[in-house]
Amino acid sequence: TSRGLGDVYKRQAVEYAAGHVPNAINVPLARINNAPELAQLTDQTVHLICLSGARSGRAQGFLASNPFTTINITGGTSAWRRAGYPLVE
Repeated sequence: TSRGLGDVYKRQAVEYAAGHVPNAINVPLARINNAPELAQLTDQTVHLICLSGARSGRAQGFLASNPFTTINITGGTSAWRRAGYPLVE
């Protein structure tokens, strides 16, 4: 199953508060290897997003050695916003 686009944000708290994909949880890249909130997502496809797609791409590399199926959202929240998709601000 998939939890929906933008499950996990690889952003700093300030960026997350400035606008994030609905239903996303915030797990900064610095905590990716020690984030208990990710344990509940091991049987789901996890969509990763950050401001530009760079940090979420790095997070995807870290999660590859774990039981996660991941998709990195190309262009991040910047592209999401330009496409007119909703953000929670």
